[in-house]
Amino acid sequence: MSFYVDNCVTSVNDHEELEKFIEESKTVLSTAKFELRGWEHSYSDLEFYDLLPPEGKSISVLGLRWHLKTDSLTIDLRCVEDDAPVTKRKILSTVHKIFDPLGFTCHVTLGPKVLLQECWKLKVSWDTELPAFISKKFERWRKEL
Repeated sequence: MSFYVDNCVTSVNDHEELEKFIEESKTVLSTAKFELRGWEHSYSDLEFYDLLPPEGKSISVLGLRWHLKTDSLTIDLRCVEDDAPVTKRKILSTVHKIFDPLGFTCHVTLGPKVLLQECWKLKVSWDTELPAFISKKFERWRKEL
């Protein structure tokens, strides 16, 4: 079991193991007066798809979107769309709009963080438009998302 604030994220193999996990979790945590509720899980059996929430069949888990039908995690990158000039502040702001306390997106956010290191080496101020070679790398990163 992995807890982060009030979310528990774990994996089980089948519906029977899920039921056992729920019961054991409720029992163990109730001794500390924690009331567990709001269970979500992926559905491996098509008969359960009617039980999925109608609003997109996905929920937020630790800043990521969990798609129950496909049992996959994604990030919402609409927050990185912006046509303003590329500055050191913009790169930092864009990268930190991707909330990911577990580090699932490290491979995605590493590129712009390396660009920030280049900006520090060049001693560029926060709001100065960056040199073209850095701006192009950043724009390419955004488009590849």
